[in-house]
Amino acid sequence: MEIRRTGNTGFIDTGEGQLISFAMGKGWSPSSISFSRPESWQTRKIRVAGVNIVPMGANNDLPGDVQRLLDNFYGGEGIMGKIQGLQWGEGPRFFEDAIDSENNRFYRKWILDDVIQADLESWDYRDYMLRCLVDLVHMQGFWVKFIRNRGPRIGESGRIIRLEHVPYRKCRFEYPDDRHDLPQNVYVGDWPFPDPDRLAKYPVFNPADPFRHPVSVGYFNIYSFCRDFISTPRFLGAFPWLELAGTIAPLLAAYNANASALSLHIESPQAYWDAAEDRIREICKRKGVPYSARMLEEFKDEAMEKFASGVTGRENVGKYMHTTRFW
Repeated sequence: MEIRRTGNTGFIDTGEGQLISFAMGKGWSPSSISFSRPESWQTRKIRVAGVNIVPMGANNDLPGDVQRLLDNFYGGEGIMGKIQGLQWGEGPRFFEDAIDSENNRFYRKWILDDVIQADLESWDYRDYMLRCLVDLVHMQGFWVKFIRNRGPRIGESGRIIRLEHVPYRKCRFEYPDDRHDLPQNVYVGDWPFPDPDRLAKYPVFNPADPFRHPVSVGYFNIYSFCRDFISTPRFLGAFPWLELAGTIAPLLAAYNANASALSLHIESPQAYWDAAEDRIREICKRKGVPYSARMLEEFKDEAMEKFASGVTGRENVGKYMHTTRFW
């Protein structure tokens, strides 16, 4: 193993074809990232708080990366909100499949079901569905907690009494062991830096045996090409461009604040400065101090500072130029 450090950053060569970068004092972002190839996070497991998990992004914070990216991009959440609004429409409604035999046309027939509606209204189902839709639009998937009744504990039949949306960034799959191809458990916590004392473990929801566990967590997603366990945003490849677009506004703001775009041109007669120079020479002569050209320049600076104090403001600060007229 070889460690090379320059200042607060460095690299660790493990000698096994793996390179680890680290940084000290860089804020709350992950301080180290292990990489062997750019897409390695999709197939490699990482150990956090004593648990082998499926990482979500190269720094195990893909949802956070998406959030920060869209927050900095002027049109990010606006575009995602339009997609969400088109999907939501007028909200969820009951329907059943039907066929118009006369025209040989398949259609959806809207229906009312008071029993199911009463069950849904016993918990905030619309908020649950809207939250899931937001995660689906952003991350191509969402997490759901299934809460079963207590009937099976005394031999009665089981049923799901409530569904709860789990925020996307709070969930991570436990990496499957050698006996399973797919994850069997989900860890819910404050990722990417969870408190081990508050890290909750839940079994993965099994549709074939939905009432086996009192509480389970399911992950529902739109499959992403060549992704084994989790989906990724459709705009993943555009991340660098979106980051660049997010820097344009502050770049232009900095340019406007600091560039030499002049709003005022101050022109003073040379005779004024000649008279000022004569006064300074007289003062120096009375005090017995030798005169220097620097004294006149300091007088000019003081005069310009006094003038600048009268034109300060968002539009004018640092935006004037002074020249001297000789005729």
